Amino acid sequence: NYCAGSDTTGWAYQFNYVCKDDGHQVPFWWNRFMQDSLFKAHLYCRWTEVRATVLSNQNIDHWIDSIYNVVGEAEKRHFTQWPVLGKYVPPNPPPIPSTYAGEISTLKSWLAARLSWLDRNIEKAGPCAALPTDSNGSFEIKVWPNPVSDPLNLHIISFKDQTVQLVIVNTIGQRILQSSVPLLSGNNTTQINTGSWGRGVYIIKVFSNDGTKKTFTIEK
Repeated sequence: NYCAGSDTTGWAYQFNYVCKDDGHQVPFWWNRFMQDSLFKAHLYCRWTEVRATVLSNQNIDHWIDSIYNVVGEAEKRHFTQWPVLGKYVPPNPPPIPSTYAGEISTLKSWLAARLSWLDRNIEKAGPCAALPTDSNGSFEIKVWPNPVSDPLNLHIISFKDQTVQLVIVNTIGQRILQSSVPLLSGNNTTQINTGSWGRGVYIIKVFSNDGTKKTFTIEK
């Protein structure tokens, strides 16, 4: 509850106006960005893109559940050692859940309310397809389907003959797959069998020698 941090409303770039007695923690150029119409148009288009994918309510809930599946056993030992469930521990805001399941539910509810406020209040712009784009490196990539069903398809448009490094990790950083993928200039499709993967969220990273990097989040 420090400096209205538990509110689901408001913009982070305006924090200096909310918490005036705590110095100037937000750099001046954040406000300057929001005076630029092209920046705001890109911001809106990027927001609508990620809200339909990695920042959808469903994907975020799935991510939380996948982490809970990993730490569920540790949670019992943790709250045996530190029995703070149901107790106020500064600066955590009320309500104070009395169970771990209640903490998870409260987290999901807060995030859903926060995302809903952002959806309603972000300044509309577009059409997004008309905005200038940047190819950003030596290849472009699309990943589908997401959520995953076999096979997982990686469609890569390479702007030259090259070999890229493919790395897939889970939410706790365990490496699920690593391989070198040779690409020809033009369209390339790589398929990955995910039948042995457990349910959860995975991060796909693709690197090239010239420094191009693409990262995707998928769920299974």
